[in-house]
Amino acid sequence: MKNSTFEKLLKIYKESDDGLTDVSKITGLPRYEVVNLLKLDIDPPMANMILYDMMREGKLPKINKNGFYIDNMTGAWYIELKRPINEKYHAVQYGIATPYWDGNPILPIDTEWVLINSNSDGEKVEEIEGQLYESFDTPKQFNSVESLLEWYRDFYIPKVNEVLDLHFNEILSKSELLIP
Repeated sequence: MKNSTFEKLLKIYKESDDGLTDVSKITGLPRYEVVNLLKLDIDPPMANMILYDMMREGKLPKINKNGFYIDNMTGAWYIELKRPINEKYHAVQYGIATPYWDGNPILPIDTEWVLINSNSDGEKVEEIEGQLYESFDTPKQFNSVESLLEWYRDFYIPKVNEVLDLHFNEILSKSELLIP
């Protein structure tokens, strides 16, 4: 890119109320690519926006084979994690793990409840309230989208899996159905 074009785009970014989106519309590039193009530092609100955009576009590594889905109204990353229990039952764990929630340098991980379902017909046989919550501090700045993605791969994915496993085991220990 020519230096004059770069300077014009950088000026638009700096002078606009929503410069990243404006430059994205002008260039046709996703906002996370504009961040790289303009060599911008990434603060918590921008980290939230980049990860949200990349998750919606399927550009992030999956946390596991089960799913996350994003609530487009709130931006929350909801979890529906299907887990085998035994030959008769499986469970579905429901929670939230939104990185940089509301643009803050935190990672809240919340398990709201677990449903135990029958393997034979899929019917719900027990619902166990969870309301387990943990929060972790996150970096306040990244110097590139790649460094943000490294954090996502090296911290977010393993930490979320670790906490979800702990939550699941704690909640499952409260099951009336599975207690011998």
